[in-house]
Amino acid sequence: MLEPSPRSPWVHEPIFDSSISVTILMSFLPTIVSSYPMYLSALDVTPLAMTGLVALSGHQPPSPILAPGQDTSEPLETAIEPDDTQAMSPRMTSEEVEALKCEMHTGLHRHAKALQDSLLLIFNRIEAAEKGNEKLDSNKKVLQKYIEDLTSMHQTTALDRHEKY
Repeated sequence: MLEPSPRSPWVHEPIFDSSISVTILMSFLPTIVSSYPMYLSALDVTPLAMTGLVALSGHQPPSPILAPGQDTSEPLETAIEPDDTQAMSPRMTSEEVEALKCEMHTGLHRHAKALQDSLLLIFNRIEAAEKGNEKLDSNKKVLQKYIEDLTSMHQTTALDRHEKY
């Protein structure tokens, strides 16, 4: 006879052990970090793998081959051949990053100044248009008054003529 399972049918067992997954991920971290140091240096970030703190849990990741007395606290240097894609990726020094920051800062100020000048020019054009509109409005009022005067004069003359006959 089959006995009922003491566990709920809604509770699932994990497919993999998360500590093993973190350990495996952390073992690949030096390779990932060495592929993109330009982005990390531009952000002034020092990844844990570069400081010697390789794993979050405080223990070293598993190494495929360990020789007795071998220090595993620092990642191993890998030889990169000239035609390897890793050798083609740009590497920026801190001086290059600083120069890039200065260049971007200067460019940003130049664009801000150009934008400010453009906004000032637009503001001046708007003020000139408003003054032009005010002048047109005053001229319109003068013309309307003139037309009213002419119309009333015409009506009075027409009435005078009509009274004569």
